[in-house]
Amino acid sequence: VPTVTAIVLAPTATTAPASGGDGTTYTTPLYYCDVTNKKPQDNIKLSSGDTFDIKFTIINRGTATWPAGTDVKYGYNTDLTNGGVSRTEIPVALGPSESYVIGPFDAWAPDASGHYVMGFIVEGVGNCTPYVAIDVK
Repeated sequence: VPTVTAIVLAPTATTAPASGGDGTTYTTPLYYCDVTNKKPQDNIKLSSGDTFDIKFTIINRGTATWPAGTDVKYGYNTDLTNGGVSRTEIPVALGPSESYVIGPFDAWAPDASGHYVMGFIVEGVGNCTPYVAIDVK
């Protein structure tokens, strides 16, 4: 009995040829983002136990609208909120090129010196993993 294997491809939208005239086309994913106005800035130097806020602006750079209620939450590496609030919801639909401010989250520099990264996941939005990176002296 033959078996059939389904192949699911992520839908994308193709934009017009790139300027420059070489005919190259680029594909913009349905779901993609940019992060701006990130605080703290990458690799800021902090002392053990310092407190700081995590805040950033997320911009929908894909071609699809994100639904209201999209969660942005702690996802990987070090939770710099020490188990505090590290999850929020984007309460409105976010169309292409629209933005939303995430945070602030209260955070603390770990006791041990080193480089720390706190990564976030935007649920349902692939290609969107905001992060914060700090150095503890």
